[in-house]
Amino acid sequence: MRLITHNLLVCNVRSCVGRGAPLRVNAMEVSHVQTEMKSEVLQKFLGRINWQHFRETVGELGDGLPEAMGEAELGNEEILQKVHKWLLDVRPRQTHVMTGALVCSSCGRSYPIERGIPNMVLEETET
Repeated sequence: MRLITHNLLVCNVRSCVGRGAPLRVNAMEVSHVQTEMKSEVLQKFLGRINWQHFRETVGELGDGLPEAMGEAELGNEEILQKVHKWLLDVRPRQTHVMTGALVCSSCGRSYPIERGIPNMVLEETET
């Protein structure tokens, strides 16, 4: 699972008071596959993600990013390379979250990740 995908996922439990709250990543296996960075593509992604959510997730996985992505950061090649790495190069099997879980920060519901694929399906008894 790439972190760009993670940034779009929310808890599916209807009764969860924090619907839309970020899911925490509990990674057991993470891999990195280096890809070519294309600044224009990266900037399009940056306009669509929740920066704070992404920044917190990268922090939990052991790296740091700036508090915000302003003009100065967009012009900093080192920061852009780091953002590209975590947003697009971290994914299952190659350097993604291969095994682990996504955990709702509000209700605690855990969604397992196996072979890089998060299982967001609820049990019949869950609402």
